Amino acid sequence: MLLVDDDPTVLAATAASLEEKGFLVVTARSCEAALEVLASAGADVLVTDLSMPERDGADLARSARTLIEDLPILVLTGFARPELTLPGGAEILEKPFRLDDLATCISKLIAAAPSSPPAVGRGR
Repeated sequence: MLLVDDDPTVLAATAASLEEKGFLVVTARSCEAALEVLASAGADVLVTDLSMPERDGADLARSARTLIEDLPILVLTGFARPELTLPGGAEILEKPFRLDDLATCISKLIAAAPSSPPAVGRGR
């Protein structure tokens, strides 16, 4: 899984919690870093915060889908907006959420994804 958040504290805590749940987590602190990971190694799911400087999580989701057409995407937000445009099939999880809810959402996205070769973050 590729986990993206510009807040290093939130990123580290979320990654550690998901790893405790059995996920293999690769992290990125910006959209550009995330796209580099996706282009070079791929991922089985993209989990990104919506609100980030420069480019937001919705923009990352759209760009990620140009690299990996069927990439499962989960956008985390405390600021859901009706005008939010995400690529088809992308999910939203509103903050605050419980870690179990996040893990369940991620597992469902991975399970529903078309079979593909192993990628960074494959696990569970």
